[in-house]
Amino acid sequence: MNSLASDHGNERSLFTALTGRYFVNPAFDYLLIAGGLSLVVAAAAYLFDVQYRIADEFGRPTARFWYLVALANSAHFGASTVRLYSKPGATRSLPLLSWGLPVVALGLLVLCMNWPESWGSNLTSLYLTWSPYHYAAQAYGLAVMYSYRSGCLLGAGNKTMLWWVAMIPCFFNILIVKNAGLDWIIGGFVFLLHQIGFPVVEHFSLSEQFTLTAVRTIQVVASIGGMSAIAYLMWRVSRSREGAMPLIVAVLLFINGVWWFVLAQQPLQAFLWASVFHSVQYMAIVIIFHVKDQVPDNETSLGSVFFHIVWFYTASAMLGWALFQWLPYVYMCAGFNMAVSFAMVTAAINLHHFIVDGYIWRLKKSDSNRQIVDAGSVVPG
Repeated sequence: MNSLASDHGNERSLFTALTGRYFVNPAFDYLLIAGGLSLVVAAAAYLFDVQYRIADEFGRPTARFWYLVALANSAHFGASTVRLYSKPGATRSLPLLSWGLPVVALGLLVLCMNWPESWGSNLTSLYLTWSPYHYAAQAYGLAVMYSYRSGCLLGAGNKTMLWWVAMIPCFFNILIVKNAGLDWIIGGFVFLLHQIGFPVVEHFSLSEQFTLTAVRTIQVVASIGGMSAIAYLMWRVSRSREGAMPLIVAVLLFINGVWWFVLAQQPLQAFLWASVFHSVQYMAIVIIFHVKDQVPDNETSLGSVFFHIVWFYTASAMLGWALFQWLPYVYMCAGFNMAVSFAMVTAAINLHHFIVDGYIWRLKKSDSNRQIVDAGSVVPG
């Protein structure tokens, strides 16, 4: 490995280790990639009770916050697909993901459109269950990237603990969200037992067993436990031979918790706001990786960098907008209900995005992702 590997562990000063190495600069990395900017928005939304609505009771998009959907959410979903097909060698090494998964997704979508009460509702529950995991996994992945980039080559034990700490908001949501997580899994299992003749109730909801006080108590315990776990993780790694992780790792993990715990007074609002912040974070890092893949290391032209930034974002935004805003109307023209069309398309796009992301962000030593993580700043000098 390069000189990054030799500059790790106790050879680094504590200040150097905590400062770490940025992809662009401290302001960009902390505000957009780590999510610092979202703290300001989250605080304003919480204090002024700003409700984020993207659809009315009929499933039609509302005018309020349409720009967040267009500029962030839709673009971020399109970005994973654009990244898959523009990343050098990706379609060749991942043929089933590139050409088979879209066909499977469209087939599943047709199935769910025809049977929305059974297949469709389960597809939606799967997407709502997977979403918090996906966001937590992104926080974990970014934490690993910054650790590697800063010379902290995490051992297996510390890497495992980092994963568990990153997953705390995910576990919270799996426990308390209605029609998703354990509520969906246990409810489905109880319904199946009832159908085959066991003397159990037909419908059971775990989330309905929790009072508002119980949910708030779990929320407080998870928040305090999460912050304590982050502090312990940072201390533990700093005492190991790998040396301290950069401070931005703690910020990433903390802010991912804020998205779910501070805004979780209403779980749907937490889902919606977290999706916006996650999208901004995702677009910032994916554009960096795209530029590094497309612009040679010896390239000093800011014009070339700017071109690839604009091209990637525009392609992602247009694809995302077409999928979310136009594809449902195709199904409506085929005779399907508007609300069902928008709901099923949204769930299918999310699941496709989750699966694609699981492959295109791997950090194998031979992958260009790892080379970018180990390399210097993406901004030409």
